[in-house]
Amino acid sequence: MNAKIASCVICSKPLTAASAATDGHGFPVHEQCYALVIRIKGIKGDGTTAIRCPYCVEDKKFKLMNARADGEWFLCPACGHATMPGHPLYRCNCSRCVELA
Repeated sequence: MNAKIASCVICSKPLTAASAATDGHGFPVHEQCYALVIRIKGIKGDGTTAIRCPYCVEDKKFKLMNARADGEWFLCPACGHATMPGHPLYRCNCSRCVELA
């Protein structure tokens, strides 16, 4: 009897242990597929946990940051603040962060 193999909710292809991850809702996805969603949308895949600049405000909300490169880092188009949510040791060197350090 074959065990059921999970498939990616984005591309529908089978998942392997090496490429498996979960999206914001806990659904199984390939890490690369999820990174693509982040890069295209500039937000997390579920749309509710957007990466926002802690300094800039737009329409009474903190401004959305744009995904850069492979979706691992985000940049504020207004002030240049950068963040890498997957790398907690990363420190931004924008002028506002430098003032706070």
